[in-house]
Amino acid sequence: MPAIKLHKAIVHELMKEQHKPIAPNNMRKSVLDSENETVQKLLSDIVAVYGNRENNAHYGTFLATGARGDFPSHYETYADHGHAAAIDDSHFMGLAKCAMDELYRTANAQPASSGGYIFVADYSLSEKRYLIIAMIKQKPGMTINQALDPQELMRLDLDRLHQAARINFTKYFEYKSANDAEERKEINYLTFISPSKEIKTSGYFITALGCSAGNTSSRATKAVIQETTAFFKSTEGLRCNSDAFRKALMEYLSEKEEKHQSVKLSEIGMLISKHIPTELADNSEALLDQIIKKLNDEEVGVPAEFPVSKTELKKHTHISGRAAHWRVEFDRDALGSTDAAPIYYNEEQGTITFKDIPPELQIVIEHELSQRK
Repeated sequence: MPAIKLHKAIVHELMKEQHKPIAPNNMRKSVLDSENETVQKLLSDIVAVYGNRENNAHYGTFLATGARGDFPSHYETYADHGHAAAIDDSHFMGLAKCAMDELYRTANAQPASSGGYIFVADYSLSEKRYLIIAMIKQKPGMTINQALDPQELMRLDLDRLHQAARINFTKYFEYKSANDAEERKEINYLTFISPSKEIKTSGYFITALGCSAGNTSSRATKAVIQETTAFFKSTEGLRCNSDAFRKALMEYLSEKEEKHQSVKLSEIGMLISKHIPTELADNSEALLDQIIKKLNDEEVGVPAEFPVSKTELKKHTHISGRAAHWRVEFDRDALGSTDAAPIYYNEEQGTITFKDIPPELQIVIEHELSQRK
């Protein structure tokens, strides 16, 4: 992973246990030392797991209206201060406090909510600046003490981000300067990780920060097809299964579209796993992590869950064309370069032959020709 430049960071604690009254926030009084190796490693570990199989992110923006809380406006003011070097500690701490105030408000309204450590950081990666707010919880572990006795201890769970949000400063300013609403639809400047099974019922953390899922149906559908197909064709040992995988993927997407159900990256992952040959079993987890993280990163932009674009799917499952006196559309799988194919393309003659013409169409054609005689 490229080097991360940490500008500002702080940790607070949201004091809330499930189905128990909330306690006042435990607030740190100063920012963390950005040069401290442990602080830098904490950020690096969080960024490393963001978008992997256990932490798939949704894409979106802040809510434009309605009950979006105070955080979006505070972020807008914070971002408008300019480059990270222009941000002093008080500005950063004010933004982190606003996030904590909103988290307290929304967690207090939901008895089933639980708290944790809230890590807030302003950092740069690959010349792009981000703000990340992540909830980290503790989990039990074991150690050996000086007397060589096993001893239980609590440690931070950095394998899984329980809730998180990340804002891309560059894309945020692109969104602000967009000319119209249609252009803004194509720009998602924030991502968020939520434990919710449904995007519409996101966790209180996401509600507190005013996040809203974006419309990524067309782009996500196209990216899933192109990136996974390219992955199979370009990866040694997977090429032999590339056609079988693509067919299974198209069937999966078509079924989701017909049933009006969302595609889930976790299900795409299971589909990929089924088509990894047994001889690559030892490397299957690494391969799966590689492709899922690529799909979910900002460059490709496939969210954890999205509806299928019927228009985009059809581009990959059908071939269509038209001339002055005809138009045609057929399944890609029906096309072949031999006479045995249902739709035979003769490259030398530049002609297409259709076979298995349905009886009802034959009747129409024969009737038309007989009328002409």
